[in-house]
Amino acid sequence: MFTVFNHTDSSETYGHNLSSGQAMHEILTYDGHDYKITLDDDVYQLELSSGSRNSTTGLGDFNPVFFRSADSQEEAEEWFEAEVIKHSGSDWSQLEAKPTTEYFSDLITFYEEQIEDDPDDAENYQSAIDSLKAEMDSL
Repeated sequence: MFTVFNHTDSSETYGHNLSSGQAMHEILTYDGHDYKITLDDDVYQLELSSGSRNSTTGLGDFNPVFFRSADSQEEAEEWFEAEVIKHSGSDWSQLEAKPTTEYFSDLITFYEEQIEDDPDDAENYQSAIDSLKAEMDSL
């Protein structure tokens, strides 16, 4: 299960405990973009829109990003999901996916380091840690 978040602001999350398919959907439809999977000459293609629904120019063209020869669309989709997650947070994606437990652990570690670096604000950082632990326990 994955957490999808904005890699420039890890507090901006788009879901916790998402399946790989849900994570891929969140990443690829961020900010009004879209994607589709097509079959061309026995090869599945994951195509991303060059534009956004939120733009005056609309979605624009769909351009292939990943190709996969597979026995079924389901098999190709599973491979696409893994590739999108692996490449999330890269040049073409402002959103990143991490396993949910890793996401929370990374944030907790960050706040623990902040306590060491800024003891005067330790109470605020500890409060953030406690909130994260409670949220993680509720998932």
